[in-house]
Amino acid sequence: MSKASKEPILRRSSFILKSKITPPVEQQGMELRSRLLPDPAEIPELALMLIQAPAGYGKTTLLKQLTRHFQHAGLQAAWLTLCHTENDPIRAIEHISAAFGILDPAIDQEMAVYFSATPPYPVEDIISALIHSLERFESGATLILDDYHEISSPDVHNAVFFLLSNLPKSICSIVASRTRPPFAFNRLEEKGKVVTLDRNALRFTAEETAQYLKNAGNLELASENLTEFSAHTEGWITAIKLAVMSLDVGGSEHQVQKLITGSHYALVDYLTEAVLNKHGAETRRFLLQTAPLGRLTVDLCNAVTQQDNASEQIGKLARENLFLNPLDAEGKWYRYHSLFSEFLGGLLSQEASLDRAEIHKRASRWYLDNGMLEEAVDHGIASGDIQYVTTVINASVVEVIRAGQVSRLLGWLTLLPEKIISRSPQLLTHLIWCQLLTHQIQAAKKSTKIAERLYREQFDLLEEEDRRRIPEYLAELGVIDQFTKRISNDQWDDPKPLLALKDSLDPDWVFIRAVTEVELGYIYLHQDKLDNAYAAFQDGHAYGRAVPNAFVVSMATQVMAFVRRLQGRLTDGQNLCRQGMKDAIDESQQPLPAAGRFDLTLAQLSYEANDLDTCRDSLRKSIELYPLSSDPVLLAETEILSAKLVGLERGPKDVVDRLYEAERKVSSRGTPRLLNQIRAYQAWYLIEGEDLSSAEAILRQCEMPLDKPRPAPGFHASPEAEIFYLAMCRYWIAVGSYKQAGAWLRHLLRNAESSSRLPSVVMISGLLAVMLANQEQPEAAIRLIRDIMVMATEVGLARSVLDLGNEFVRLLEGYYRLRTSKDREELQDPVISHIHHLLAISEGEMSAISTSQAPVTGGSPASAGQQETDSLTPREIQVLEQVAKGLKNREVAEELLIAESSVRWHIKNIYTKLDVHNRTEASIKAREMKILR
Repeated sequence: MSKASKEPILRRSSFILKSKITPPVEQQGMELRSRLLPDPAEIPELALMLIQAPAGYGKTTLLKQLTRHFQHAGLQAAWLTLCHTENDPIRAIEHISAAFGILDPAIDQEMAVYFSATPPYPVEDIISALIHSLERFESGATLILDDYHEISSPDVHNAVFFLLSNLPKSICSIVASRTRPPFAFNRLEEKGKVVTLDRNALRFTAEETAQYLKNAGNLELASENLTEFSAHTEGWITAIKLAVMSLDVGGSEHQVQKLITGSHYALVDYLTEAVLNKHGAETRRFLLQTAPLGRLTVDLCNAVTQQDNASEQIGKLARENLFLNPLDAEGKWYRYHSLFSEFLGGLLSQEASLDRAEIHKRASRWYLDNGMLEEAVDHGIASGDIQYVTTVINASVVEVIRAGQVSRLLGWLTLLPEKIISRSPQLLTHLIWCQLLTHQIQAAKKSTKIAERLYREQFDLLEEEDRRRIPEYLAELGVIDQFTKRISNDQWDDPKPLLALKDSLDPDWVFIRAVTEVELGYIYLHQDKLDNAYAAFQDGHAYGRAVPNAFVVSMATQVMAFVRRLQGRLTDGQNLCRQGMKDAIDESQQPLPAAGRFDLTLAQLSYEANDLDTCRDSLRKSIELYPLSSDPVLLAETEILSAKLVGLERGPKDVVDRLYEAERKVSSRGTPRLLNQIRAYQAWYLIEGEDLSSAEAILRQCEMPLDKPRPAPGFHASPEAEIFYLAMCRYWIAVGSYKQAGAWLRHLLRNAESSSRLPSVVMISGLLAVMLANQEQPEAAIRLIRDIMVMATEVGLARSVLDLGNEFVRLLEGYYRLRTSKDREELQDPVISHIHHLLAISEGEMSAISTSQAPVTGGSPASAGQQETDSLTPREIQVLEQVAKGLKNREVAEELLIAESSVRWHIKNIYTKLDVHNRTEASIKAREMKILR
């Protein structure tokens, strides 16, 4: 099947047909009713023109005249022909934005972020952003909305009214509709003049009728006949047009007089049948088969009729002006006049040999093949075939969600009649997931109850195959319940229910297994059990590959890379990011929304290694890709990292200024937690710049427990929240509140060590070292610095050390002089070499740190850490040698002159790399691998 022309405009959230956002082609010689055109001097005072009349009164023709008239007055026109598929507020506003985007493509770029966001922006925010974007039309513009009667949603009415009421003064609106929109017109009058043109205003006068007859049919009626003809047609344009078309068959003026009897609709029926009857069976069949399509193009019509005659038929109908209106200048897209289409639809219902449902399904398949998914779903719904609609949506759902277009899928599902949704387990499941992913919690709970009732009480409504799968559907509802609790923050951190569910799952329920593992991973991550979390996400990744479900795979890979960053395993994290980037592209090799997150994590990992070139390049890509996802977390974290990079060149004051700017940028989209995270970094760098009063004010704004001497015994700060407490402890150290700082830091250190978060261990220990030095305990500070640098050296940490600030760098310089002044051979020690490198960086030599982990050059994330089984670091081998001798942790620490906590850290890494569970297994495997003799 041939593909459609490049007529649709591809936007990240949906396809928008260009023919919907450009004026239909004008027919020459039909520029009548100039009396309805406003005086150019009055246009600046015009707020809204409403054209309200039944079908057949030439509303669209008048709109085209008005468009040209306004353009001559210097006003650009943004045109949108509405359809019932725009009964979703975001989709409707997106189409209006696209119409203005025809006038200025920069509007598309500015607004793309608002239409692809998951969860979606509030409609008011999207409209406000569009209004701000439209301020550029200082010299004037016109918004034209045709077929507004297609809109039935109160939410869309409210959205459009909000837009019209708040458009810039330089922009006026024209709305054409069969019915009166439910707008508060008195409020619009406060903005400017409101003009209404009803059916009486649109009727042709006798003079206009005479002119039309002359232009269209080269017919001139005698004065008395013209008067009679005008009286009988009452200036109704369709009746006049049909009369002229009838005369084309060979009629006379006498026939015109004979036809002007009865009601308008009787006239329509009579004349339309007369017009149809002059065509052969092939054309009549073509007209009936294409009547339900709404919009016609050659390939679509061929697909529906299963013939190869559409080009010939459309060309003939266009030449004969048979109620076929061109929608573009290229002559690729057309539509039948609405009255003619309704008439053909009535005849189609009477034609036993043609199946309307099958016509809609053929149209749906064509749209699906050509990537126009909304239209595919729309025709699928019109077919009334539940199984087919389910198939259409299922064919698109994974890719749509993967592309970050959850709102788009939700829009399709909300168009479905409730009786279809409530009897289709798959559609119900899609609806629930979409509602959850867009944070519509109450709606999701309601849909979940409908699903439970269907599976437990109304299963007789299901097809046999769906009844067989009820246990699977109920299992998925169990995972959905856990997901709902997590995003609602409602007692979700107990893994036992999910573990029980996991044990009950059928091996073939691969998708449910995948999401179960992902949810378990989030629970373990929340509990700061990073190894358990990584293993769960790794299993979720493997199951996601097996489905295949790219959305789950991408999500799991993202979190696995995040876990490795928390653990300080930089190379593993970098390889996971690179693998994720390969997966986060569409068929045309364009990046998907997830790509921005991978670029950011790679930038963060590169920053830690002080590989600033890679960091800046990855950060730039992440910022460029932000509009694809509109993820507020991504926005906040890119802003924080950007500020840190500013600080490397200009100092702490400029970091704070940049963070203030970030706070303003994130405030319109971010949650209070994200804003406070930015503020915590503000406090951190204000302390570095010795502005302690401002730092204290920010910490109090974040409601930090500055007056609490120590944390509660069970207190545990999540990795995301840790920066708040580090900033608070740094403030206490700066003001000399060492007892409070020590109590909190030691508690945080125990948490970080138990979770194997090495960068956190380094930073917390570094603050403790600064505190001890300030308390004139140099020997204790030196021992702590030694332990810090052993850990930092083994995995190549740089910024976790240097971002502790000038106080710690001075301590590091002193430790370096102490070690190298007595024995120059110390310079060969890896730890001292690493310190030397860091000190060089602090003095302006911006070179990267080489990590000790072997890079992974290929393979899946599931195997990203396997190459470490035979790449233990020198220190880990030293620890393993002592463990194999039977020494306890304390004895190993004394033998190697390191902290006992460092020994625990090394042993945990050894277990992971060797894939063992205890000391005996580690010793045996090390000897088998010839690591030990």
